[in-house]
Order: sequence, then structure tokens, then C-alpha cells
Amino acid sequence: MIEKLGYRLTDRDYLILKYTAEMDFVGYDAFHRLFFSHCKNEYTTYKILNRLVKAGLLVKMVTEAGRRYFILTQEGLNTVQFKFSQSFFLDLPKGISYKHKTHSLNLSLYRLHFEKLYTINKWKSDRFLAHDSGLSNRHSRSIPDAIFSTSSDSFVVEYERVLKSKPRILEKITNLNSKINMEGATHGFILCENKKIKKAYQDSIFFKNITLLLTSSLIY
Repeated sequence: MIEKLGYRLTDRDYLILKYTAEMDFVGYDAFHRLFFSHCKNEYTTYKILNRLVKAGLLVKMVTEAGRRYFILTQEGLNTVQFKFSQSFFLDLPKGISYKHKTHSLNLSLYRLHFEKLYTINKWKSDRFLAHDSGLSNRHSRSIPDAIFSTSSDSFVVEYERVLKSKPRILEKITNLNSKINMEGATHGFILCENKKIKKAYQDSIFFKNITLLLTSSLIY
């Protein structure tokens, strides 16, 4: 498809595809902020992403709330694996719920906060972590939302959109700390969507290697 369109992929195109491979799906807003923030308007963002769609590498979709996002095609996946000599896979569930899409799209945007603070070498979403652990259920309570690594450290990330019961919060904190220790990670972050969620975790947290971040305070 790429050759038929007479289009040669740029380094930025490959990074866009890699970012999409690492996440479930990526929102238009995340792409614009990460790869096209230097542009005066969103026309360039639209043009490049649309070109990758026409090349058969990405599929453009829209959530029930009208939020634009993109997922990889099989050809896009093959292109990424060949370019980066790294194993990725497509394993998106059928009939993806609005709740799950919102969670994943928000996380693809909030990841930009860490991109600004660290030079990230690898990002593994819950889908990859479940696969590596031999678990069929990516939503297993022992699987965090993501683990990312730099050249010298690794960090565990959990994202909370809704307020949970105190026993569930304690369980999540304990599981997160265990995952930090198992992975030899430096630190863990819990991204809280609102102040009530953050307060609930503050009242329960007892590990110094876990930091709570309010999503409204993230830099992206």
C-alpha cells in the first residue's frame, strides 16, 4: 500500500506507529501534543495522520463522545516490527466498551507527562504485561496499567478514573508495590483523575516508593 501511494515513511512516521503499537489506541490530541506541538495549527497533524491512514497503516475511529483516535492495522504492525526489530502484537478486544476506550485514550495522553520528564526507551501497556506474564486477562488485578523504562531505571504506572472502596485501594497499592519490587523498578506512580480519588489513596498509602499525581497537574 505504501509503495502504491509513492510515499516514503519518515522517522516521525515510524515513531507515530511505534507509539500506537505500545498503546491500545492513541487519541488525536496525544499525537498533536507529542509530535506536532511546534505547528501553529492542527492542519499538519491531520495531514500526516490521514496519510498514514491512506497508506493502510492506521485506522481512524471516533468514540461515542466524538473523540478521534487511531489504531494500527496489521500492515502497520508489520512495519513497526520490521523497523524496530521489536515484537508487538494486535490483541484489541472486540466490542470495546466506552469506559475502556476512555481509560486507554486518557492514558495515551497522560503518558506525555513522563515523555517530558524522562527519555523513555520502552513502554509496556497492560496488554503487553499480561502477555509477558502468560495471563489471558489483561485486567488481572496483579497487572498495572503500564511499566516504562529509561536507560537506567524503570517505573510502574497505574491510572485511576473512578473512586474505589478502601479494601480495593489497599489491594491496588499492595499489588503496585509488589510489582515495583518484582520488576526492580525505581518508583511507582498512581495517576488520579480527581481530588477525591487522590485523597482516598493518600489516606491509605504507606509505601514511600509510590507517588500520587493529580491528572490535572500533569505537564503535557
